[in-house]
Amino acid sequence: MVKCGCECWPQASPSPTYGVSLPDLLMREGVHPETRPVPFTPGWDLIGVVDRLGAGTSGIEPGQIVAALPISGAYAEFVCLPQRELVPVPSGLDAAEAVSLVLNYVTAYQMLHRSAKVRAGQRALIHGAAGGVGSALLQLGRLAGLEMYGTCSSRGASAVSDLGGYPDRLPASRLRERNSPPDERGRRRCL
Repeated sequence: MVKCGCECWPQASPSPTYGVSLPDLLMREGVHPETRPVPFTPGWDLIGVVDRLGAGTSGIEPGQIVAALPISGAYAEFVCLPQRELVPVPSGLDAAEAVSLVLNYVTAYQMLHRSAKVRAGQRALIHGAAGGVGSALLQLGRLAGLEMYGTCSSRGASAVSDLGGYPDRLPASRLRERNSPPDERGRRRCL
């Protein structure tokens, strides 16, 4: 449940849905730069139902389904967030499918438009193009008018093509090399 304000409230149905992502795992290991001091509750993104509103909150209603990206705390039974951090979720969307979009697409959007500042007609190379953020980059890149190339396994090549990218298929042996431990000089055999 999501609450706008700062009081506690009882759990209601349906229960919140949260994503499980690489940053969550890195936070659990204590190696992500935004890891909070222990104890903390992980969970970067969620879909929940507004239970109560804090004083003076407008533009959102109890019972409304919303998405949020709190960076930590989404695994909690109760989450209290400011209204400005909530995005209404259109009715009819499956919560599990919707939550898979939150972190991946925010990350992809920021990479394209805030970091790279892409413009139509530019080329982009996307590593891991068949993954969550990679596929979001392909979709948003197509909307931005980019020519996109994506590294992927042979299994992911059709997904990359379907999303508008030119796949660079990596044989399984190369994927193993990319993930191999470093040699005595700290080098990896990789692309």
